[in-house]
Amino acid sequence: MIPKIGGQAVLEGVMLKNEKSMAVAVRDIAGSIVIKKKQIIPNSKKIFLFRMPFVRGFFQLFSLLILGIEALKFSVNVLEGGENTKKDSLLFAFSAIIAIAFTIFFFFLLPFYVTHFSQVYLPFLNRQVWFNLYEGIIRIVFFLIYLVAISFMKDIKRVFQYHGAEHKVISAYENGEELIPEKVIKYSRFHPRCGTSFLILVILISIIFFSLFKTENIYGKITLRLVAFPVISGFIYELLKLEKVPFIKLIFLPGLWLQKLTTKEPDINQVEVAIHAFKALER
Repeated sequence: MIPKIGGQAVLEGVMLKNEKSMAVAVRDIAGSIVIKKKQIIPNSKKIFLFRMPFVRGFFQLFSLLILGIEALKFSVNVLEGGENTKKDSLLFAFSAIIAIAFTIFFFFLLPFYVTHFSQVYLPFLNRQVWFNLYEGIIRIVFFLIYLVAISFMKDIKRVFQYHGAEHKVISAYENGEELIPEKVIKYSRFHPRCGTSFLILVILISIIFFSLFKTENIYGKITLRLVAFPVISGFIYELLKLEKVPFIKLIFLPGLWLQKLTTKEPDINQVEVAIHAFKALER
């Protein structure tokens, strides 16, 4: 079986990782490609929580978030021509906390409050099944508004292109293709194993998840939404491991459709950067 590769786009570059290492490739302002490599000891060999089904998913996601922040810091330093300092690390850590807090508020708590206050005007929302469905629709609408809004930012457009380049390289690798820009660029910028697919699945499955727990207390409902993400992410992680099962493939469709917003067609120079990140991985 071909070892799986994951990763993310960063500023003017791509981070890729496998079980053994992480590599970040960034094109600096002079046009050169700068590489950072880091060996990784699989968390499953260090911490038992990373081996527990339905629990390991959340911890794997958190681990990937840490690597992503490290890769993003590297890309910023390359583009600014500076070195990482303790102050920079604290700033990035603070930014990560703010980003997580914003995600929980904007995609979980705010849709809940909108739905809760809508009950005054829409009495049918007093039934739990309609409440959860309406809240899920609001959450999807907020998610789409957010993606459309940031897609107009110049820097984000570039990140979305590198996101497409990341997917093309992974697809070419998984199909045994020779990794040269002219061949890799022909592959699709869409890939089922993507963070976008993960997020939309969290939103969709949360509708079912909240329906399983009946509580009329508003604080109970809020608490449920705060603890939902770790539980749902663990469940989705197990589903994604079954990606070759024909029926399971259907759950990737919403994520693939949404990648029309979160990825853009890269140019050949961006694909070249992604290839450099892949070749820097330890295998």
